Amino acid sequence: MFNQCTFMGRMATDPKIHTTTTGKTVCSFRFAVQGYSKNEEKKADFFSMEAWGAQATLIHEHLKKGERVLICCRAKQKSFVSKDQENRSTTVFVVREIVFAGDRKNVDFAPQVQIDFEEEDTELPFDIGDEE
Repeated sequence: MFNQCTFMGRMATDPKIHTTTTGKTVCSFRFAVQGYSKNEEKKADFFSMEAWGAQATLIHEHLKKGERVLICCRAKQKSFVSKDQENRSTTVFVVREIVFAGDRKNVDFAPQVQIDFEEEDTELPFDIGDEE
């Protein structure tokens, strides 16, 4: 089966980190993705995200509410018993990859990276057969 989702959006909350009873690090946060309503008005959809291990620490240390990121994740169904003793379930997205795509001050585009290339060598390392 294939379980993969990709979202471009903004951190809706500051990430919260904690350690499980088994000693694993987990970071949870809400994520906002821009969408549109039936009458083409902008609206946001909010999703619960979690990351584990070193990735959880990285997200907690480097991201904050409002920053734009691209997230590749998988959906995970969680079941629990509510305070009213009712069985409930919710969907959480588990982060597989995350790409930092700018911050709150830079809302219109991702940071630009300039790469300087060395001058190209015009000689080919093989014969292309054009010579007579």
